[in-house]
Amino acid sequence: MGEVVRLHGDLPTIARYHGSIHPDTDRDLAAMVVDRAMTLAGRHSGELAARWRRLHPDWREVIDACLAAVILEDAGAQDAATGRFVGPVLDDGRGRYLIVEPLGHGSGGRAYEATDRAVGGDGPGGRVAVKLIPIGTGSLEEPLAEAGWARRLTSEAVTRVLDAGTVDPPLARMLWAHGRAVFIVQEFIEGLPLHVWKAAHPDASAKVRAGIVAAIGHAIDACRSAGVAHGDLSPANVLVDAGGRARLVDFGRAGAIPSVPPDDPPSSDDERLGQLAEWLDSETGRGRPRMPRTTRGRLAASAAVVAAAASATWFLGIVLPGRETTGEAGLSAETETRPRAGMPTDPVRWMESVLRDGLPPGEGGPDLQRQADAWSALAEEQARAGSSKAETELCAAIAALACGERARATHHANDAISAAGGAGDGGTARHASIARLVANLARFFAPGGEDAPPGYAASLEKYALTVGAPGLLRLPVLAERLAANTSAEEPRRFRSEGGGKVFDARSGMTVDIPGYDGK
Repeated sequence: MGEVVRLHGDLPTIARYHGSIHPDTDRDLAAMVVDRAMTLAGRHSGELAARWRRLHPDWREVIDACLAAVILEDAGAQDAATGRFVGPVLDDGRGRYLIVEPLGHGSGGRAYEATDRAVGGDGPGGRVAVKLIPIGTGSLEEPLAEAGWARRLTSEAVTRVLDAGTVDPPLARMLWAHGRAVFIVQEFIEGLPLHVWKAAHPDASAKVRAGIVAAIGHAIDACRSAGVAHGDLSPANVLVDAGGRARLVDFGRAGAIPSVPPDDPPSSDDERLGQLAEWLDSETGRGRPRMPRTTRGRLAASAAVVAAAASATWFLGIVLPGRETTGEAGLSAETETRPRAGMPTDPVRWMESVLRDGLPPGEGGPDLQRQADAWSALAEEQARAGSSKAETELCAAIAALACGERARATHHANDAISAAGGAGDGGTARHASIARLVANLARFFAPGGEDAPPGYAASLEKYALTVGAPGLLRLPVLAERLAANTSAEEPRRFRSEGGGKVFDARSGMTVDIPGYDGK
């Protein structure tokens, strides 16, 4: 379903069902529509939610609950490439590009946001997109041809290729069964895939839509001038930035334009462009189909099953079996982790202390960094031996988070979730729950993280209390961003201006409501 929507169709939208589903009386159906859209939007769910809050303020409670559930569930998605290095080796013995987080998947490979450590560090200039492509037993030339085709193009409507090469066999084996893969580095484009953009902008004017189609047309013209056929024009391969400018990405299926007589039919790129223009201009996201009550009743029953299995239960304050906290018990006291240079003498006590109270007074600086490096080295050692332990990975994730290392904390948190996945005891389930919390804190509140939805810190605080880890929210490196998020509240729709004058935030108008007292 996700692949069909990504390549060919529309996300479910509130605009489509606004006339037939009410967010209060049809709460299950409303949640099902929003949850499915957020899930399909993936890493762009926050931007979609922000747009929908403004367009549909009466759905805000449903939007916020579904977004929180999707974000938390997304933190449990394991990806062995996060926190790894690819590219030419720099002076510290590691590759030039540090993989930060997944962006999605494209033609035959996986795409990631990465940091170019040679030019920009964590700043905007250092953000790049890295695509990893498995090659199995085939030749290197075919997957690297994508970089070659894209490098022929100079149009501003096409993403630029910056670098390419082979992936180290150990990392390739972690991602795929074989040990051969290549990487392609492209400029990082901050924008929404076209199918998500359309769902987020049902009110976009015909002029804006026409501008997007024209930009894609310019990109196809640039390809044709360079003798290149893109071969995979789809909504997922067009990114639209905040200013409405569109860029064509992913040349994984590109090739040379075959030599044909001029009177032959148009190329597949031209045909696909026409289909895409027709789809973008359609009213699919803005229609208001009526739904018979009997159908809505059956769907409500299905929605109840979906809701029962969703990870939103923590958002409602429910403690799941296996996630109950029992004071400080819950992490195994009979750990096989042995202290080594740089680690605390009692690793279990140290971790429980951090989970409960945060870092001990005076702990930090170079000593904490050495401890984080030691935990990370031990976790990598166990992973290479095929004996990863959830407890070790969790300690490494917590130490990296305390140092503000977003990518490394996410990497070890995901590995902790993976290592804990096969066991059913309460302690191991707690490992996974705490690791999800670490992944969320790293994603949104570590230095260089994304902007969290307003008030999201309060939701995480509730979750931290549920799993017995409130100390993680007291780590100094997170304090500023957590405080800013906690205090960030969107304005109420109505505000009393005294004397019966009321300001309506949705329309921007002041209206007369005699006797209105602000309540």
